[in-house]
Amino acid sequence: MAEGEPQGRVRSPGPYGNMNRDRNPEGGRNVGNDLSTTAGRIAENEARTTRNEERAQRREEGEEDVEEDEPLLDPIEQEQEQAGSQTQSTTVPTPAQRQSSSADAMARLLASASDCGPELFERTLACVEKWTGVTAQPAAGGHGRGAAGHSGTVPRRIGDVKGPDLFDRKQVDADPKLHAVLELGFHLPLTLCTTEALEAVARGTKQLEMATHWHSKDRQKRSVVDVRLWPAEDDMSSDEWRDAWPNYLEVLREVCEQDVYERFKQHYEFLSRQANFKTRFPGILRFDIAVRRAYFVNAKYQPFVVGSTRYCQELTQACSDQAVERMERLQERAGPSSVRYHPYERGMPTSSGGSGYRSDRGIAGSGSRSFQGGRSSGSAGLLCLICGTSGHKADDCTRSKTVKGRPVYAVWAERKLRAEIGGRELCIRWNIRGPAGCQRGRCPTASDGGHACSFCGSSSHHAASKQCIQ
Repeated sequence: MAEGEPQGRVRSPGPYGNMNRDRNPEGGRNVGNDLSTTAGRIAENEARTTRNEERAQRREEGEEDVEEDEPLLDPIEQEQEQAGSQTQSTTVPTPAQRQSSSADAMARLLASASDCGPELFERTLACVEKWTGVTAQPAAGGHGRGAAGHSGTVPRRIGDVKGPDLFDRKQVDADPKLHAVLELGFHLPLTLCTTEALEAVARGTKQLEMATHWHSKDRQKRSVVDVRLWPAEDDMSSDEWRDAWPNYLEVLREVCEQDVYERFKQHYEFLSRQANFKTRFPGILRFDIAVRRAYFVNAKYQPFVVGSTRYCQELTQACSDQAVERMERLQERAGPSSVRYHPYERGMPTSSGGSGYRSDRGIAGSGSRSFQGGRSSGSAGLLCLICGTSGHKADDCTRSKTVKGRPVYAVWAERKLRAEIGGRELCIRWNIRGPAGCQRGRCPTASDGGHACSFCGSSSHHAASKQCIQ
């Protein structure tokens, strides 16, 4: 007696004995299995699979005259379509017919079982897997049916993937072109990693246009995303920054080793936990950009320790510099509270006799101005970027000569500091703080000669150094 076979039951002697009883609800092993229902047929198919496995084992042991394997029953829906009488057919299908229809029967069986609940579906699926495993290779003696050609019709089991919950965060996959920016040793601005930007690229409403750049590391030209066509990173708001960083981390996860990914994740978390985050954000952003640029550009990949003494010193310095520059910009923009602003006019004769920009506020030393009122000379700590004297700012200067007695090189025109001859804009930040205070790559005036002393026009020093007026 085969293992697992109920006591008192005897295997049918004929090659089709079990199959004939399968067709008879009153006989054989299918007593209690209602073959008029899908559930009953599933239970009967489980029993048939067990018996078929026993037959295969007997064949492998060399036993002869082993009866034919029993086919799996079709779902009840197909039986109902074929039903035309009260009695069921006992016609035995040929092996070729069973082979051609077995895969389709399995698929229909699984589809029917899926409607009967997960537990029954799992049992049926396990039964089908056993069945396909047995018939995948011919059994000894040539009685087995090869089903290798039908294995692809069995549905694949689906399981959860490792990762966040479906509703934890609506993650948008970054375009692989963004991965290449970092892989090739270029800086990837966070403005390309905001959810809005990624969705625009995914929908096709905005394209990632390419540009060729010279790569100083390997001395070759590389085609990468043209980040200049996107908003400037240093103009991001704190909310945009917080939105972009998780997406940026996903890019790092794809292109970096795990320790690099973890370090930048710590870097982001450390910065986002800073006290007075909103107030200090301009400095935090500047520091963050500098760290990422220093690590990836030209493939330097120099490690750093988040929260170390040097790390914190650089962060503090960045926030301090940003605060100072903000105050300087506010001072430069602030005009006399009771004075109407009068811009410089083009085409008026300049103090040097040429044609360019000149103020209409009057000539220094004449005691007259083109407007009434004004304010006192103010703090003695203010350095005028036009004449070089202390006590007033450039937008309030009326002098035509510097403290050294030379004609002024610059004027205040159209709310900007400009060269009197030619009218090109001069960088206020560079003239106040020097090269360290304004990065050439981000200054709109640098390419047009804006990094020049406002006292003499030389690019070798800045105005606050006073090299040309001492």
